[in-house]
Amino acid sequence: MLRVASQLANTKLHTVAEAVTRWARTHQPLPAPIKEALDEALRMHADTQDAPES
Repeated sequence: MLRVASQLANTKLHTVAEAVTRWARTHQPLPAPIKEALDEALRMHADTQDAPES
């Protein structure tokens, strides 16, 4: 999930991981590009989970 968000946000993986860790510890808002990329990555993951098996 973090790797996909990193790619979508065009941001280094360690930067995304640090932002998520900081958010978890302090409840400080995520930077908008990272939040949007995480939201999209979660949507993409949910879409693959909802797909019927072949």
